[in-house]
Amino acid sequence: MDPGEFVQGYVHAWLNRLRTPGTFSVTSSHGELVADQDGNVVERRRYDAGDGDDDGEGQFIDDIAKFDVDEWRRYWREDPVKCGGMDILDMAWWNKDGTYSEAEEDWRADFKANREAEN
Repeated sequence: MDPGEFVQGYVHAWLNRLRTPGTFSVTSSHGELVADQDGNVVERRRYDAGDGDDDGEGQFIDDIAKFDVDEWRRYWREDPVKCGGMDILDMAWWNKDGTYSEAEEDWRADFKANREAEN
């Protein structure tokens, strides 16, 4: 798969998830996850960069069980379903083994500053 097809598939999948009622999508350079309004992962798709060797970097996509939508709502004061989609760095989550991963605060702060500068 050439890089253009990879990007096109990524964008197409993301746009389709925006149209699925009651869900939101979370994207990463390693894949896309779709979650219901409670944050439960209902669908996942890992991306293959075409070389067939991601050295296991994308494994974490398969391990995510649920996103912390309550934490996200408190931070952004928005509903993730109405937002439609976000970057994985913006979400905290629980893995299938119960471990918790925090959102990336530096990324969030930069994103928030850029968003406010645009408005």
